[in-house]
Amino acid sequence: MIKRIEKKDFPKAKELIERNFPYTSAEKVKLKERTKKKNVFLLKAEEKGEMKGMIDFELRGESAIINGLVVREGARGKGIGTALLGFALKEIKKRKAKEVKLIVQEDNTTAKKLYKKFGFEKRKEFFGEKIKKEIEEMVLETGKEKAKKENYKEKTVLGIEEKNGEITPKVF
Repeated sequence: MIKRIEKKDFPKAKELIERNFPYTSAEKVKLKERTKKKNVFLLKAEEKGEMKGMIDFELRGESAIINGLVVREGARGKGIGTALLGFALKEIKKRKAKEVKLIVQEDNTTAKKLYKKFGFEKRKEFFGEKIKKEIEEMVLETGKEKAKKENYKEKTVLGIEEKNGEITPKVF
């Protein structure tokens, strides 16, 4: 089930963020401030009350930025990242954003493969000073037919169900 992160989720969210993005601070105060902003979305994938993954994205005019997508180590490979990204892109498109940007470590082949399935394309590459690694900026133009077809095809393959505005992958 995908839903907004709540105050009770801050410790788990902080742990996920800091473990997977060590160059980023995720203080509870910062998370609380972000959850209050109307243009920022912190969402979690939850199963039996346990957070399995999360996505953080924000809207900026006619574009959106995915600040982070992470799935707990023991929950990877089960469609959770796909469900989170699919849900986020649906929300982004609903709000008429024309472009979605994100950055990913160049050596994170699993994440890049997921993003490409949804139609993201590499725009540029640069060196990340904080992490001492190559970084890729990837972009999805939401109006592109390819992105719409890929998104639909991925959802069909995984059997994602939507009920009452919440998306649940059948693979859980």
